[in-house]
Amino acid sequence: MTTLTRQCESFLLSVDPSVRSLVLAERYKLVKLKPKCLDHLKLNMQARKLKDDPDFQNLSPEVQIEVLMFKAVKYETEFGKVEVPKVEVPKVEVPKSQNIPVGMGFFRSTPSAVRR
Repeated sequence: MTTLTRQCESFLLSVDPSVRSLVLAERYKLVKLKPKCLDHLKLNMQARKLKDDPDFQNLSPEVQIEVLMFKAVKYETEFGKVEVPKVEVPKVEVPKSQNIPVGMGFFRSTPSAVRR
């Protein structure tokens, strides 16, 4: 790490963390700044604000997932498990002689139509 990079990281550590700071920390491998920014995003920013922040899209998918998974687990823990009602899905039977569209062609539902 160059002296200039260390000085920039030192400055960024002295100001409030932000999504943009995390983008810089990730891009320039600022190992002290990254955890500070991650903690700030995880604990202090609402998911809605993250979604609307254009810099959030500039983070790596791994960091986006880390932040959002932390928030999901936090919300799940705080609000408990929500019961989802079971919905019965009706069973649909397809007559054996009917053509079933598959991809660009048709697959005849009888065994004699299977290509080898």
